[in-house]
Amino acid sequence: MLGLVAKLGLGAVWEALRSPLGRIVILGVAFLAWTWWSRYDAAQEARAEVRAEYAAEVAQQREQAVQLAAEARERADEADAELARLRELRDDLVQSLGPDACDIPDDVRERLRDIR
Repeated sequence: MLGLVAKLGLGAVWEALRSPLGRIVILGVAFLAWTWWSRYDAAQEARAEVRAEYAAEVAQQREQAVQLAAEARERADEADAELARLRELRDDLVQSLGPDACDIPDDVRERLRDIR
């Protein structure tokens, strides 16, 4: 019984689709499916393009960060070298003046030297 109902149902659908109105429905469904697929494909392409641009921007920012870090390291090394040079000059000056060159007591002078 179920087979007969299914066969009659399919036959009725087939006859409906073979009619001019059925063909219009088929064309409409095909057009809607094609439109949906075109929009989906365009959206996928746009997403891929945005991802590629984002990846390029991230790579550029990473490169800039590495470059800035290298410059900062170089400036820090230069500052350390200058600080070492200034400390040597200070120590030479303190040695050249001797203990009697200043009215500051020795214990205060030693505490001031230890401040670094």
